[in-house]
Amino acid sequence: MELSGQIPWWLDHVGVPLIFLLVGASLGFAAGRLKDWLDARKVKKSFLKAIRVELLTLNEHLKGTLKDVAEVRDSLDKKVPKALHLATDFQTGVYTCQLGKLRDVSDPLVLETIRFTINCPIWRESRTTLLQDHLS
Repeated sequence: MELSGQIPWWLDHVGVPLIFLLVGASLGFAAGRLKDWLDARKVKKSFLKAIRVELLTLNEHLKGTLKDVAEVRDSLDKKVPKALHLATDFQTGVYTCQLGKLRDVSDPLVLETIRFTINCPIWRESRTTLLQDHLS
């Protein structure tokens, strides 16, 4: 059998476009999955950074509250009456904003962080409404 150097019509008009279509669809699918994975990773890192910032802020706030309580206690020990004003509203806006952006909360670190905030009475008000909205 002698080859004439010409490819069959069906391969030229059907086979080659089909191969290009499959390769292009596969590349597009893989690129989309990679982008979704990278976006989810970025959102998770942002969430954990937001928690860190808010916990540091909360730590500073509680240190200031402890200092105020110690000052008032010392003044009361000296029989000098002094009023103590405690703020019970803590800033959780960054946490609240970032939690709403999470797509997947099945990561162990994210779950542990959410459990911590659930058990933390300071964030009780803000996290109750947010978690009900996000997890429902």
